[in-house]
Amino acid sequence: QQVIPAIKWSLDHLGKRFYLIGSDYVWPRSINEIMKDTIKALGAELVGEDYIFFGSSNVSKAIEKIKAAKPDVVLSSVVGDTNKAFYQALTDAGLPAEKLPVVSVSIGEEELRSLPIRSLQGHYSAWNYFEAIKTPENERFIRAFRDRYGENRVTSDVIATSYFSVRLWARAVQEEQSIDVERVRRTMLTETLDAPEGLVSVDPYTQHTWRSFSVGKITPDGKIDLVWTINHPIQIGRAHV
Repeated sequence: QQVIPAIKWSLDHLGKRFYLIGSDYVWPRSINEIMKDTIKALGAELVGEDYIFFGSSNVSKAIEKIKAAKPDVVLSSVVGDTNKAFYQALTDAGLPAEKLPVVSVSIGEEELRSLPIRSLQGHYSAWNYFEAIKTPENERFIRAFRDRYGENRVTSDVIATSYFSVRLWARAVQEEQSIDVERVRRTMLTETLDAPEGLVSVDPYTQHTWRSFSVGKITPDGKIDLVWTINHPIQIGRAHV
């Protein structure tokens, strides 16, 4: 629902030569296996893959490898403070967004609050939810969130997912008039909710949700503007566009 449409969008809009970069732990390595299969299936080219020690700011070797591989786009699952060093090093190496765009699957609005925007502006992020989504439900969600936690707070995919997950559970509890685990789980398999990102539904086979997808571009003022959206939920196991 996230990485497959991100690759398809990147191939359509940024180029066909891909470089995969991630932090060195299980999540980036796992999703990069999906990415490699998808790149091959779409007829694109994988020109490199590398991992940075979790939390490390030593990114110089990774930048050298990227520069030598000459990709059209970098798909990043780098997380945490390593992103500060990574994006700054790309800029210092003469590879700003207009020359080598990075599409991140780990940076959202909350992460941007602690990152150097000057080196990230113009790069992309791919998530199922962004604060910039224009729906009445999202506007209500953002207002309620800021009323409770402060006007300077931002929402994000993780926050929105936590929110609608609790609401899906609550709806099932109300329908069953019970908090019995098995009864609630069974009822949740039929639930659909108008969430901040749009409609979400629980997949009856996997218990994951069907969700929409968006690509956003990081702006000079530290926000994420939508550049492309799938305005319907992507069904589990059929995450293509």
